[in-house]
Amino acid sequence: MPEAVNATDDLEEHLACFRRDGFLVVRDVFDRSRIAELLEHLGRHYPRYLDGDLPDDHFEVGNRRFTAPLHFEPPFDCIDFVAHPLVDALLCPFLGQGYVFEAFGLVASLPGAEEQGIHRDGGLLFPDSGLDGLLPPSAVTVAMPLVDMDERSGRTRFWPGSQRLAKREEDAPGIAADVPAGSLAMWDFRTFHAGEANRGEHARPMLYFTACRPFWMDHRNFVPGRNAKLQIARSSLDALDETIQSRFVRAEVVD
Repeated sequence: MPEAVNATDDLEEHLACFRRDGFLVVRDVFDRSRIAELLEHLGRHYPRYLDGDLPDDHFEVGNRRFTAPLHFEPPFDCIDFVAHPLVDALLCPFLGQGYVFEAFGLVASLPGAEEQGIHRDGGLLFPDSGLDGLLPPSAVTVAMPLVDMDERSGRTRFWPGSQRLAKREEDAPGIAADVPAGSLAMWDFRTFHAGEANRGEHARPMLYFTACRPFWMDHRNFVPGRNAKLQIARSSLDALDETIQSRFVRAEVVD
C-alpha cells in the first residue's frame, strides 16, 4: 500500500511512486517554522479564508470547501515553495523542462466540512480514444499543508493508479496518509481523490499551485471575472531569475 515517504529518500523512488500511483506525499520538506509563519500571515492578510466568511472570489469544491487566489507578493511570494529544488526535480521528468504555472492560491476545508465527492481535478484530453492512460501528465497539483492533516482535520484520500483508468473502480476504497504541516503533496490532475471530513475546530488550509505543460489550460476550476488563476506583483516577478520568471508567463501582473 502506498505511503508517505521522507524527503531524504531517493529521488528515483519518489519518481517511481508518482509514476505508479499518480500521487506522492513527501514528509518534512519545508521547515515548520516557515509553515507557522505562512499560517500567521494567512490569518492576518486573508482572515476570511479561515473564519468561513468567504469573499466573492472563492470557488466552492464541496461542502464548506473552497479554493481561493492568493497574490504572489509579500508575504506570499513563496519562491521557496514553487521553486523548491525537490519540487522542480519531481515536476521536470513528468511535465518537461518548460513547464509553466497555471494557478496559485489556497485550498481549504472549514470545520464541519463533509466528505468530498470523489473527483479528478481535470478532465481527460481524449476521453473517447482510450489513450489518456498511456500518456504522461499534462498538469499536476502541488500542495503544502499549513496544518497537520490527520483523521481529525481531514486528509486527502487517493485512488492509486487511477490516472491510468478511464473510470474509477467503484469498489476500490482509496487510501489516505497523515500529512504533517511542512510536507509536500502532489498529484496528477487525472488521479481520483477526495478530501475527508474536517472534524476539527479549525480550518485546514493548504497552499497550492498548478504546474502544467505549456499547451494545457484549466477550463474547469475557474470562472472568468470571479476567481483569478495566477496574479503576481511586478516587484516580485522582477526579483525572480529568468528561469522562474518563465514559469509565470501566464500570470496577471499587478502593480
